[in-house]
Amino acid sequence: MIHTVGREFLVSNIENNEFSYQQVIDRSLSGHYKVDIRFFDEHSETAVLIETKRRFTNADKEQLFAYVALEQELNTEANIIAILANTDNDQIKVWKFSNNEASGMELADSKLKSFEEYKMLFIPQNVNDRNAVLENTSKLNKILHDNGIPEKLRSQFVGTCLLALKERLKFKGLSTYQINAGIKEILASMLHDSLDRAKKLLVLQNNILESQSVSTLRSEEYQKILLFIKKNILPYINEYTTEGHDILSYFFTTFNKYVAREDKNQAFTPNHIAHFMCKVAGIHRNIRILDPTCG
Repeated sequence: MIHTVGREFLVSNIENNEFSYQQVIDRSLSGHYKVDIRFFDEHSETAVLIETKRRFTNADKEQLFAYVALEQELNTEANIIAILANTDNDQIKVWKFSNNEASGMELADSKLKSFEEYKMLFIPQNVNDRNAVLENTSKLNKILHDNGIPEKLRSQFVGTCLLALKERLKFKGLSTYQINAGIKEILASMLHDSLDRAKKLLVLQNNILESQSVSTLRSEEYQKILLFIKKNILPYINEYTTEGHDILSYFFTTFNKYVAREDKNQAFTPNHIAHFMCKVAGIHRNIRILDPTCG
C-alpha cells in the first residue's frame, strides 16, 4: 500500500508506520487516534488516510471517520482521502473530503491509486462558463471598488491573485502582510527559471503588493476577495482547453471595460489564434518582431 500510494508522502510518528494524532494535537484525545497509514503533502495540503482491517465493517467506517475529524482539526484546509482496506483481499472503500467537509463523498474506487492521482481529485474540474465569468467579473469589480482598489490596478491585482490561488495560496485567518508574503513566495517559485526573475518580482512587489491600496487592505476584506475569486472565477475557467484560454482572455478584457480609457493598455488575442499566426509566419521565440498595430 505504501509503495502504491507513494513512500515519499508517508508520515509516521510511532512504530510500524502508524501515525498518532495525540503526538501533534495539543489536547488529550480519547477513543481512536492512531491511524494505520498516513500520507501528507504540505504544498497541496492533501492527506491520504488508510485504515487496514482483515474484513472491514460499518464500525470500522466510524473509526476511519474519527481519524478524518482529527486530520481536519490538525489541518483546517486539508483535502482528505480516507480509505478502508481489507488485508485478506484487495477490497477497499474510499471517501473524499474537500476543505473541512463534515461528511465525505464515497468514491467508486476498486483499486488503490498513487498520491498524485488522489491530489488530482481535488483540482477543480473547471467547466468553461462564459456567462458565469461575465456575471462574477461584474460582482468582483464592485467588491474591489468598495475596498478602494483603483481601476488601473485591478486587472494586475486580480491576475496575481488568480495565479497564486491556482497554486493553493493559504489565506484563511492570515494578515494582509502574510497573504502578500505567500503570494510573493508562490510567484517566486513559479518564476524560478525566468531570466528576468528578480526584475519581475520587483515589479510585482512595488507595483502591486506594496501599493498603498493593497498593502492597507483589511485582512478580513482581503480574505473575502480571495475567497470570491476562488469560488466564483476559477471554477468557470478551464485553462487546459482552448475555450478556457479564450474565456480567461475574455475575463481580463471584460475587466478592462471598467477601466478608464487612458488606462486600457492591454488587448487580448485568443491563444489558439496567436499560435496559428506564429506558425503561419514561421515565428519563434528567438525572432524579433515589429508589430505596428500593438497600440
